[in-house]
This record gives sequence, structure tokens and C-alpha cells, in this order.
Amino acid sequence: MRPSDPTGPALDAFAQVVENLGWSNDVDQIVFAHTHQPLADARPSRGGRVRYWNTGSWIYEPDVSSYDAYVSYLQKAWPGTAVLIDTDEPSPRLLQIRRRSSCSTPRRRRDGDRPSAASGLRGPGPVAGMSSGGLAHNAAAALRWREHRALQRFDDVVGGPARRGVIVMLACVLALDSADKATVGAVGVQLERGLHIGNAGLGLLVAVTSIMGGLGSIPAGGLVTGCAARTCCRSRSCCGAWR
Repeated sequence: MRPSDPTGPALDAFAQVVENLGWSNDVDQIVFAHTHQPLADARPSRGGRVRYWNTGSWIYEPDVSSYDAYVSYLQKAWPGTAVLIDTDEPSPRLLQIRRRSSCSTPRRRRDGDRPSAASGLRGPGPVAGMSSGGLAHNAAAALRWREHRALQRFDDVVGGPARRGVIVMLACVLALDSADKATVGAVGVQLERGLHIGNAGLGLLVAVTSIMGGLGSIPAGGLVTGCAARTCCRSRSCCGAWR
């Protein structure tokens, strides 16, 4: 299941496992994980005396396949929760350690509000304190979903988040180099007069960053090449010894 899926079917399935193993005859409170959906004092749809708590997740992995799925993730699986088991307390307690600070604004809980049986969360917080109708029209959530969706599509094109970081870094380096050269070209006359240099000196001033970058890449390239060569030699030696 995905963290954005409804909590009821997963809870019913886990309750069936508990019943098959006979645990429901010995305990009335169970803490579990795996579904990445925080639960507190929840019961399956068919009822029963066993109550369930889920520790949730600490990994931010939103479902951006659709806006509704993203909203469902914000409501059901916002990360940063834990379950406190204290022998001095009658039951476990769900801790919402990292409350939502963006994407949407929690509404205040009214006296008549009750936690749903599916979510099982109590008290105001990033999950239980959200209004599904208000969140659906929240501009911040819509913008964040579009941002995640765009990043996912870009990652699919370039081959993943790691390559995206490399491409963005190289683009920033090239943009900075172009801006540097454009600045020197724009104030070239003033630089020649102020520094008392000619066109050759101005060209050297423009090229100094490229020269330093090339000099700095020599030891790095040698290190990488040396490691590759040593790896190749070791591989051949191992193959020879195995033969």
C-alpha cells in the first residue's frame, strides 16, 4: 500500500493477522508500523476490543501522482510521528513531533469534532486537525504539489535526483562564468583605464578563472585516473590468481 491510501483496509488486514495469530486473546493494545500512517487508539471496521497505534514514518515521500493523492498523503501520512509507551500511562500515546509548518494551515478543532475511526488521531495536529474541504482549496498545497510534480518529471528525464543535482550545479557554474565574462566585457574600457592594461591584459583577466579551474582539475583528474588504473590492475591480478 501507499501512504496516501485509505487507512481502513490496511488496519482491517493487520487486525485479521492479529486474530489469526491469536494475539487478540491476550492483549487489547497493539503498536505496529509498516503502513507509514500514524494511528492512535484506532479500531478496525468490524470492531473488537483490540485498539491499535501506528508509529508512522520519518521519511517525506509524498504521492504526487495526482493532487488528490498528495492531499491524502498530507492528511494521513505526514512524517515525524512516534509512539510513546509509558508504564505509568494507561495506553500508548502518539507523538506528533514534527508538526506541519507549510503546505496547509491546520484549523482549530471545535468541541463537536471527533477523530475518525480510520485515522484514530486525537487533538489538533498536522493530520487530525486538518479540514479535508479546506485543504483541497489551499493554494499553498496546490503550489507545493505542482513543485513536487515538476521535480519528479525532471528527475525522470535526467535519470534521478543525483543527476539532477549534478546538472543544476554545472548549469550554475556555467551561468556564473557567463555573468563574469559579461561583466568584464561591459566595463572593459573602465578596467583598461583604471588598471592601465591593454587588450591582452583584459583577455587574461577574463580567462583567469578558466585557467585556475583547469589547473585545479589536473590533480583531481590524476587522482581519479590513478584510482581507476589501480582498480583495473587489482581486478586483473585477482582474475589471474583465480585462474
